[in-house]
Amino acid sequence: MSLPSVFYVISLLHLPKLYTANFFVRGVKAVAETRVCARRINDFLLQPEASTPTDAEGAWLSASAGRWQHSTLTRAQVQSRCRLAPL
Repeated sequence: MSLPSVFYVISLLHLPKLYTANFFVRGVKAVAETRVCARRINDFLLQPEASTPTDAEGAWLSASAGRWQHSTLTRAQVQSRCRLAPL
């Protein structure tokens, strides 16, 4: 056996180990990131819906009709309903 043939055989034996280790680490990382992403999406979708946003003029977008409608709320009532909850 010559030195180049021995080197070639040893390098062929190391290729599967290299690819297996590299792809296994990438796979574990991808699974972990997917689980975090799925949990965040789930937490976001389980949050309660916010009230219907209104503007200072008293107009609001009807979710069922898909058009602007006029409200009889005063400016103070509209502003009090639009306040965001603290984080």
